[in-house]
Amino acid sequence: MATAAAVVAVAFGAYVHHEGSRVEEQPPAHGPTGVLPEKYLGTWKSSLKNADGSHARTMVIRQGYVDDKVMTLTAVGPRKDGAKYRCVFEARLDSVTSGAVRLGSSAVASGKPPSACTAGKPSTLTLVGEDKLRRADRDGAGKLTYDRSR
Repeated sequence: MATAAAVVAVAFGAYVHHEGSRVEEQPPAHGPTGVLPEKYLGTWKSSLKNADGSHARTMVIRQGYVDDKVMTLTAVGPRKDGAKYRCVFEARLDSVTSGAVRLGSSAVASGKPPSACTAGKPSTLTLVGEDKLRRADRDGAGKLTYDRSR
């Protein structure tokens, strides 16, 4: 009986080892998680000032493929009437080149009050130094430089 149990244990061990080796030799089931260069990914912060006061911007860039939602932008600041606004926008990836990331028009994901939030134009992201990123409208009308958030 003990001999039979030992034979089964050895056979089972050999089977598990063989199956484990086969799994390691197989290519991964999934490809890369996206096409964006790693240096664009993460959280970026900026602000702008006008007559109403200071307006904070936080942009998050996630990995993805063309047509995926890869950018979320949260805009917070004062309104002319003294109230505050908070808008969240999302944009899809249009393309990636060696020097830039192109985003489609941004859509309003949420807004308080809704009247304070308007969809944005297609834009281009370019790195400006190691920890700075510029987002510019493709028509050249607006630019804002963001700092990498730690």
